[in-house]
Formats: sequence, structure tokens, C-alpha cells
Amino acid sequence: DGSNVTMNSGYIYNCSTAVVPAFQATTGLGGGVYKDASSTLSISHVVFSQDHADRGGGAVYTQGQAALDGVYFLQNSAEFGAGWWADEGTGTVTLQNSYFDLNTAVYRGGGMYIYKKSPSLTNVIFYGNDASDVSSSTGGAISGFNASPVLTNVTMKWNTAVSGGALFNTSNSQPIIRNTIIWNSVGGAIVNDPIIPTSNSTVYYSMIAPCKPSGVWNSTCGTDGGNNISDTNPLFRLNTGEDLVLKPGSPLIDVGNNSCVSGVPFDYEGKQRIYNGIVDLGAYENYSRVFLPLLIR
Repeated sequence: DGSNVTMNSGYIYNCSTAVVPAFQATTGLGGGVYKDASSTLSISHVVFSQDHADRGGGAVYTQGQAALDGVYFLQNSAEFGAGWWADEGTGTVTLQNSYFDLNTAVYRGGGMYIYKKSPSLTNVIFYGNDASDVSSSTGGAISGFNASPVLTNVTMKWNTAVSGGALFNTSNSQPIIRNTIIWNSVGGAIVNDPIIPTSNSTVYYSMIAPCKPSGVWNSTCGTDGGNNISDTNPLFRLNTGEDLVLKPGSPLIDVGNNSCVSGVPFDYEGKQRIYNGIVDLGAYENYSRVFLPLLIR
């Protein structure tokens, strides 16, 4: 609290007490890590597993600035932001090369809850996160309130919510989504709050199912920024499970926008981000290619 914290590696397991125990006891924020607006936080290569906060930020709660890289959020729980609650405050918020896996929120944001912040998410995976405990639950992967995250090369699969299985936007949220895959969401892929109709996502160079069936963009998903791929099976390496690498022959290979990953040298696995001249969609760059046999006559 009020200090600068750097975590370079570690494993935080089954915690329900934050870095600041007194705050955790009275407010229920930050099961694994709590950071207030007066401090800075950098976390890299840390696993948060089965951590819990009664209120929000089952694994991590931050106000203002935060930089997370290579973080794995596994089976954490809270009412808001089971993996991470990124709360308002001064400073930038960045998340890259990270994985949200099977986290569960009661009300908002199975993976992340973003409140009045505009974080950048690059090479991030959301798999099997859930916010469906009550009829008003939103955002299986991400729920945003007056939030404008920029999602670049993000992969979302099998996330579930009553509304917005992948992404729910309310109160003037304006996400930008690019080079991204959203597949098999339950409760809608992208839902902009119809009760407070001031939110809108802008999507380009992405495949967001079911936002472009038969090649026609569904405006309820937001604004078609151009070059979005029609709804199609991504052809992940495994149809079931958490292996979300694209197979050779996937229609999502070599169809992204290179300018979106300027300054991003690597993919989620640490491989070169652009292979074969054009970036792939999603968090992984595919390094396998289909080679036709040479016929000699």
C-alpha cells in the first residue's frame, strides 16, 4: 500500500487475503494482490490459482497504473472481476502474453472487470470464464463500465454469461478490437448494454462469431471497422480443451493487420509475432504450413 511493487515470478495459490490484509478484511478486494492508486505495480510470470475475494479482484485488484506480463489466472473467483478488477485511477494499464482460464464471477467479468479504464490487452487468451450466477450477470470474459480497452490479437473461446459471453459494454464503453478471435461464446459474443445505449465496440481484422453470419455484419455487435472475417470455424489444433493454436489451413492464418502489432515482437508463446509476412489472428502465431507434394512427371 503506497509502495512500488514488482513481482518477477511466483505462484499465488488459494488465497483470500490481499497484500494489504486490513483492506481485504474490510472491503473484500484483491484476493491475491491489492494495489491502490498511490503505488505502482509490475507483475510478470506469476500464476494466480484458486484465489478469492468476496467483492472484486479474485486474483488481482488495481487502482490506476498496472503492468502485467505473462500472468496466468486459473480458477479464481469474486463478485466482480474474478481474475482481475482494473479500477479507475491515474496511469496506464497494460496486459500482455497472459491467460484467463476457468475463472468465475457472480455479477461482472468472469475474467476481467474494467471500470473507467482503457487498458491495452495484447496476446491474451480467455478460455472458459463464467459470469452467469444471477440473471443480471454480464461479461464472461470481460465486463466493462465506461471502459475503452484495446484488444489486439486476443483469443476468446467458451466464455459464458447471461449477457455478453465474451464482452459486455455499458455506460459509454468504447472498446477497440483487432486481430482477434471470439468463438463459441454463450450469452452472445459482444453485447452493448441496450438499457444504457451509449456503448459501442469497433471491430476490424477479426473473426467474431456470430457477428458476421453469411458475410453480413450484425450491427448489434458494434461497428464494422473493415476486413472482418465471416463466421467460420477457426480450426484450433484441438476442438476441445485449452489448446487454441490454429491448425494449418485455418482461415484465420495470415489475415491480420500488421500495423496493429507494430512494436509487438512475439506472440503468446514467445515466437516471432509475424510469420510468413502477415500476422495471424489470435494470441498464437502459426508456424506450421501445409506443403503440397512435388509431383515429378
